[in-house]
Amino acid sequence: MVDYEKIHATGERAVYSADTDLIELTGRPTWRIEQREGGGEVLIFDRTNRLFRANGRARLRMPAQNLGAPGLLSRPGAASAQSPPADQFVEITCDNYEVRTNVAFFRQDVRVSDRLGPQPQGELRCGLMTVTLAGTNELQRIVAENQVVLGQGDRQFIADKAEYTGTNGVLDLIGHPAWRDGPAQGRAM
Repeated sequence: MVDYEKIHATGERAVYSADTDLIELTGRPTWRIEQREGGGEVLIFDRTNRLFRANGRARLRMPAQNLGAPGLLSRPGAASAQSPPADQFVEITCDNYEVRTNVAFFRQDVRVSDRLGPQPQGELRCGLMTVTLAGTNELQRIVAENQVVLGQGDRQFIADKAEYTGTNGVLDLIGHPAWRDGPAQGRAM
């Protein structure tokens, strides 16, 4: 997800530990790499293990094509084989996240919003989300757990767990799945 050599980060205070090769930024810290950006109350960069963390009111914003999950949050029929429009972004907020070379973990009160310009296209809420990538940032899998809610306007899916496979675009809802589309609703046993 992130090329650690190209990351640009700012904050009011930076502390570097030569023993651990950790950099900790505080005081409204932010990071940016190309069109991806984020922040939190504390940013920790671990250059040795090639990971970074955002703790406290963490946020991340990136072009929708960087997530590589067309149709996961948008209405059926809106997804196509074409790339998302240039002004379509995915915004993720949570308590904290950790980004490693091929996996990212988003924890506590996770909210993912797919936006076309200022307009929300769909939303995902859960307690834990794991995004697994293969090769050069190609989406392999998204797993959302703990009170999962996928919504688009008056449409909603609820489950204990949702697994999205990037290679085939299949979304599996596991554990008490239910759906609502306007006044129609249903649930699986």
